[in-house]
Amino acid sequence: MSKPALQWISGFMHTARNGNMTRAAEQLNVTVSALSHQMRRLEERLGRRLMERGPRGIQLTPDGQSLYVQLEPHYQAIEQLLSPQTGSQGDRLTLSALASMANAWLLPRLGGFVRQHPDIQFNLDSSARMVDFDKEFQVDAAIRFGPGAWPGLTAHFLFDEWISPAASPALIKQLGPIKLNELHKYPLIDDPFGRWKRWCAHFNLPEPKKFVAKFNEAEGAHRASAEGVGIVLARHILAAPLIETGRLRYIGKLKMPAEYQYYLVYPERSKNHRGLVHFKQWLETQIKTKVA
Repeated sequence: MSKPALQWISGFMHTARNGNMTRAAEQLNVTVSALSHQMRRLEERLGRRLMERGPRGIQLTPDGQSLYVQLEPHYQAIEQLLSPQTGSQGDRLTLSALASMANAWLLPRLGGFVRQHPDIQFNLDSSARMVDFDKEFQVDAAIRFGPGAWPGLTAHFLFDEWISPAASPALIKQLGPIKLNELHKYPLIDDPFGRWKRWCAHFNLPEPKKFVAKFNEAEGAHRASAEGVGIVLARHILAAPLIETGRLRYIGKLKMPAEYQYYLVYPERSKNHRGLVHFKQWLETQIKTKVA
């Protein structure tokens, strides 16, 4: 195979792993334009479309996925043989997680992992979407809030989530003494998951008839509540930064288990990933020390 063709293969592997041509170009020390040209030449050489550009970065086509699966073990072996000092794929860990969970729980602790394992490059893919491990080969694992069962994936339980009513100190002062059995009379913030209905059923309380606001994700509801919009059913993990800084305050001591829990999930191909093995061990230590 010619030297240009080998460069194209390298460009393809880096782009597939990153799911982003800009990051791949930086790693290869070439311009995005040059890398894009290489990918077009490779596709012309093979006579197949290998990748598509989308709003979420580069997506491999079925032909691209097939090529990546065939090349990955050989390319990784070449990397380890020719560049023993620069690390292998096991030294790069890419984790997918909701930005809200990452900001509230993971990032405040991540410095400890980086200090313990300076040889592992940690990449965070924070997005509201659920990563597709069958297509996004650059992602090694994910932290998910869910039922704990995803077809084809190993789900390692991390910790439970709890829910309690909370509001800004200013709103609590304005409303005066709040009775939990009369929460339905106060300004409440709704969510699309029916948590107020579950809360009222769980504690045998009257259901609210109306809400002052509704948000489609927890972080927005928490921040709105911290600004005095209304009382929110706060998720303890995600609300922790606002609680710790005093911007939110729990009302009473009642708490209800959330509908789901947090899990570390990964495909079979990541089972023996060196970086993931160390990350799992570190997570377990963090959980034993303090969850929220």
